[in-house]
Amino acid sequence: MSKIVTGEIAEDFANYYYTSEQKNTAVALGVLVNKNGVKKAGGFIVSAMPDATEDELFILENRLKEAMPISKMLEEDMTLLDIAKDITGDINIQVLNQEEKEPKYECNCSKEKMARGLRTIGKEELQKIIEEDKKAETVCQFCNNKYEFNEEELKNLIN
Repeated sequence: MSKIVTGEIAEDFANYYYTSEQKNTAVALGVLVNKNGVKKAGGFIVSAMPDATEDELFILENRLKEAMPISKMLEEDMTLLDIAKDITGDINIQVLNQEEKEPKYECNCSKEKMARGLRTIGKEELQKIIEEDKKAETVCQFCNNKYEFNEEELKNLIN
């Protein structure tokens, strides 16, 4: 467990890695906004490999201090490879996974998962819902999808 130290997400993540994982880790996050909302957002996490030497860590730490803010890198449309080269100072970076993926928001909620959640309130509460409302509605906290459960479905959850 790690306490929130500053309220700045990147700093609190770095603190988590240091206190919980015992890893010196640099975290940088940035968001560019305009009148329409979020224009660009991104960040990086850098953790040393177990065989990193003190000299390498010292060099990396100084590079990170000198690096431009991640929001500036995003504004200048730097690629991930360019950002990695900039923050490490290593022009010979090797990309191990050549497959690029476009990030997308995707929720894996389902009516079955919501039904499992409803079961956790117990038979007595489910019976009370059946008697009072004859139905239930659940809403996913991540994507706001709504799932309706009729009386028969609620009875099946009890059984």
